[in-house]
Formats: sequence, structure tokens, C-alpha cells
Amino acid sequence: MNSRERILKAISLEEPDRVPVSLFMGLYWLNWLDESTFWFFVEKTDAIVRVPLKTDGIFLTSTPKVRVYRRRYRDSEGRVTTEVRVKAPDGELRQVTVTERGITWVKEPFIKSEKDLEVWLSIPYEPVKADLANYFYYDEKIGKRGLAFLSLNDPIGYVYGLFSPKQFILHVVRNRKMIEQLLEIAWERLCDLLVDVLKRGASRLWLSGPEHLCPTFFNPKYFDLVVKYDSRVSKVIHEYGGIYYMHCHGKIRQVLEKIRAINVDVLDPIEPPPRGDCTLEIAKRVIGDSVCLAGNVDSTLMVRGTPRDIEMSVKECIRQGAPGGGYILQPTSGTIVDVPMENLLAFIRAGRKYGKYR
Repeated sequence: MNSRERILKAISLEEPDRVPVSLFMGLYWLNWLDESTFWFFVEKTDAIVRVPLKTDGIFLTSTPKVRVYRRRYRDSEGRVTTEVRVKAPDGELRQVTVTERGITWVKEPFIKSEKDLEVWLSIPYEPVKADLANYFYYDEKIGKRGLAFLSLNDPIGYVYGLFSPKQFILHVVRNRKMIEQLLEIAWERLCDLLVDVLKRGASRLWLSGPEHLCPTFFNPKYFDLVVKYDSRVSKVIHEYGGIYYMHCHGKIRQVLEKIRAINVDVLDPIEPPPRGDCTLEIAKRVIGDSVCLAGNVDSTLMVRGTPRDIEMSVKECIRQGAPGGGYILQPTSGTIVDVPMENLLAFIRAGRKYGKYR
């Protein structure tokens, strides 16, 4: 059985010849690795590679009435600052992000005031045309060694990206009507985009965003917004025969049944305590009969542990997640900038050693 077949069988909730061993790869790995090392890890694992979606419209609109300007520079300590200015008919919006060691945070959000919100709402909408060249290129080049997944945000992720984290939390709690208005707009635009890419053959979709309403920051009742909008996402993806891969950090134990209701095909990263609150054993018992689980070797252990620590964690994850199929071995983060090479290799060796089905 080749890696592509192995992953698809696990997603179908069946037992392949062995547990798929994935390193949570993305094209951003090429910022840290030379290309030959990147393809070395594709060859040695059952590669699941996230390929970011490229569109012409930063707000999922391709209207010619909007102009986008970008400026990027690197400081003496290696941090990369990116400034994005959006000139709209009713004003200008500005965002500043900082990237350091693979982690990006928003220093200045697009929407900082009621005026900024009015400018955003005034932007005319025209469906965007997604550039899928990268997705098809990498999927073909990976071939039997794994799968490429098109990476994009769900409606929650798009709306979250307009604000600072603090503003988003405050608006969800205090101004729910406004947040739902923005979510409806994001959903309508995303729906057009999903139908477009699915019709053109991009059938495997990796979506992030639910974590922003997860119990890490919110009472579980707020996750109902995720259910409301991501159920729509799921319906569209499955109408076209696609795969819905949900990425959701946080303390997911209290929202597992809500995730089941969304009807996703794969869930990652299922973070164990103390960063998260869910073991594979719990996730397997609650939703393992309907959702393929991907996780949950802790990313901190990957950085700070010894190869022996990694082996023992892999062995335990396989013990909890593998029985009956529907499991993909994976770390809880794809950021490998600080992970020792010997730990990455130990992860792969242990996955192959302990992951065989009888």
C-alpha cells in the first residue's frame, strides 16, 4: 500500500496496512529547509502537505475598485514585518503583521474603529478566481507519497483576521449581532470560492479558524457559531465529493460532539494536557466512529524531548488512536524550526515500528 492509499484509507475510518505517519507539513517548511530536505521528509513519511490558497482578493473579493499595496522588510534580529494597505472607495485600511521563527502575529489589525468597519462593509463584492497552480503542482509531484490539501480559513478564521485577538473576543461577547453580520458576508464569499475550487478539481480542503471560538478562550456555547457556519462548509465540500480536514487547536474536549455535528472528515491536532485537554483515548471514544483523528504527539515534546521520549509518546498515541482505523499519527504543530533533526527521525522510525496493524 502506498502513502496516498494509506492516508485515504485512514480518512475512510478503515485500517490500512499501518498507521499513516505525517509530520504536519506545509510549504512554509521551505522557509526553514532546503528543497532537498523538504522532499526527503515527503519521501520518508506519509506526506500530508498544506498548500496555501492564492487569490487576487485579500477580502475574498476581486473588485477593481480596491487596490492592495504590500511592503515587507526584515529587521536586524530576523523578524519580518509586513504592511498591507487596502485602498477602498470609502477609505483606506491598514494591517501590520510580524513573523518570527515561523510564527506570525497581528501588530495592527485592519479594523480598529467603527470607521474602519464602515470602510470594510462598503467594499463591493466580485467573486475571486483562485490560483490553483501550486496545489496541482505539489499534488502531482507528491504523487503516491501522500496528498496535498488546499489550505484556507473557514468563516470564523476570515472574520477573526480583521481584528486583534482582544477585539475579536470583546466583539463576540458584546456585539454578537455585528460578528454574525460579518460571518454571513464571509460565508457567502467563501461559498462561491469553495464551489469554484471544487469544480476545478481541488477536492481536499484543510480549513482553520474554529480554534478562535474554542473553550481555550470561550465558553463552549460560543462554539455553536462554528457549528452554524462550518456545517455549511461541510455540506458544500461533500456535495462535490471532497474531503473536509478541520484544524482546531485548543481545549476541544467539551466541544467534540459539536465537531461531530459539523460532519468533518479529519480533525487535528487534538492537543493533550497541559496545552490542550483531550487525549486520543477520549477523542476516539466520543467521535472516533465518524471522524478520522490526526495527532497528538505534543509539539513541545518534539522540541525539548529526547528521541526516547518521542518514541514513547508515539507508541502511546498509536495505542490509543489506532485500534479500528481512522487514525493518522502527527505532531500537534507543524512548526519545526526548533525541533532537532534526531527527534523528527525518531518520530518517523517509531511510527513505522509501532504502527502496523495485525
